[in-house]
Amino acid sequence: MSRLPLGTRQVVVVGRSDSPDLQEMNRRDVRAATDSGDDVDLIEDNGDHFTVIDPGSDIWVRAADEIVRRLSR
Repeated sequence: MSRLPLGTRQVVVVGRSDSPDLQEMNRRDVRAATDSGDDVDLIEDNGDHFTVIDPGSDIWVRAADEIVRRLSR
């Protein structure tokens, strides 16, 4: 957080089955980045730490769609 703002658009993805500590850490990081002026979106959906990298999962599809949307801006 001491390096914020990063000056780049970001998408943070976390599964709802991840540990509560990991979920809160990601939320805290997103808040800090947003407060510093960075353009950040948080995607939380069903799954765990590995579901977010499984192309067959809903959370992966949401993340991929968001990345495509951000790249097309």
